[in-house]
Amino acid sequence: MLGEIYNSCYDTANSLKGWQKMNKNDIANLYLDNRGTDRGNVYGAALLCRYWYKVGLIWKNNKNSMSQEDCYAIVWDGIEKYAVLSVNGIPYKEV
Repeated sequence: MLGEIYNSCYDTANSLKGWQKMNKNDIANLYLDNRGTDRGNVYGAALLCRYWYKVGLIWKNNKNSMSQEDCYAIVWDGIEKYAVLSVNGIPYKEV
């Protein structure tokens, strides 16, 4: 299940040239600026791919109490709600 979600996000993100080298802050801001559009979905997919390791961490620590889908939902909710906090703890833009 999670592999299929990741592959879908990766394929979508690949329509954004150079997304793997883009700054996460820039991707998050572009996501917020384009949320609800097809382009916003591309930026969201790129963000999710960049933070995908979080899904694995949550799953590793909670696999006895939640499903893989719940782990994915928690990570996406964090990305969507907070439009992610930067590495330095500075918020991007208000959601």
